[in-house]
Amino acid sequence: MDIAYTTGSSVGVFINDGNVNFTQVEIATGIYNISDIFSADMDSDGDMDIVTTSLTYAGSSGDGYVRWYENQGNGSFVKHEIYNLHQKGITSVFVKDIDADNYNDIVVGGAWDGSIVALLKNNGDKTFTYSQVGNSDAVTGVGANDFDGDGVIDIVSTARGGDTWFKNDGSENFTTNKVTSTNGSHGGGMYSIDLDKDGDNDVLVAKYTDNLFLLHSNDGEGNFKTTCLTKFSIDGAQDIYSTDIDNDGDNDIIGVQHRELVVFINDGNQNFQEYKISYSAPNTVSSTWAIPSIHTADLDGDGVQEIIAGSKWFKLDLVSMGNEL
Repeated sequence: MDIAYTTGSSVGVFINDGNVNFTQVEIATGIYNISDIFSADMDSDGDMDIVTTSLTYAGSSGDGYVRWYENQGNGSFVKHEIYNLHQKGITSVFVKDIDADNYNDIVVGGAWDGSIVALLKNNGDKTFTYSQVGNSDAVTGVGANDFDGDGVIDIVSTARGGDTWFKNDGSENFTTNKVTSTNGSHGGGMYSIDLDKDGDNDVLVAKYTDNLFLLHSNDGEGNFKTTCLTKFSIDGAQDIYSTDIDNDGDNDIIGVQHRELVVFINDGNQNFQEYKISYSAPNTVSSTWAIPSIHTADLDGDGVQEIIAGSKWFKLDLVSMGNEL
């Protein structure tokens, strides 16, 4: 498993030799204020491409473009500038096939000049069609999933103005619904998954200025109950992700805060034990700093997923961690 990364001004890939030795391949440089990155197959050719957003606002050096880097399958990439959202302050990107045409579409969120949530629909010929999904004050994270059980992919955002989901009528016309109307907190990232495996998709949110990780549990009809996951003090909730990290059959939660990971181990009944893992002693992919968005993969082929945060990776050992809270 290789790792796509951005430093904020460059884009590249850490190539894994299968023994967690990584070679850094730089794809693009000099693209200022890159705000988010996502890996997905954008042209349905079977290999993973890279999508980035560039944050721009008055006085900044970012150019506002949404870009995708087309993987040629031989270690090289071709840059495509999809759409210029100058002055929209695009902070976040998520990729999923929204319209069920077997081509991945792009969802973006912005924090300035209207604070938009927008859809870039993949036309299948390396062009994209822009449409605005809705507005929410200072968007910092976006996602997509079916939230009301109708088989159609909806869109969700987290923002200072509250967390919002946008119902898709099946023709990419969207209706705004509140997950929670709590205002005042600048957000971080978000992730959607059927956390409790009850057949509907829930929403996980990192709230940066409130120093909280939140779970919005879905009742199956797009109505949500909010639970605060954080029991102990944290510093700046930046991003959140969920997978079965301990291989016991239920979904756990991983959050990233300033210089630490926070891991919430699920007992199977949505009771979570909280652990903290310091950034002081991770495994290093590269000395190059990368924006610490979080995901997991089995990097060393041992059947256990490692946690990846930017250019660092962590092997989770609950037995010997010794810092259960």
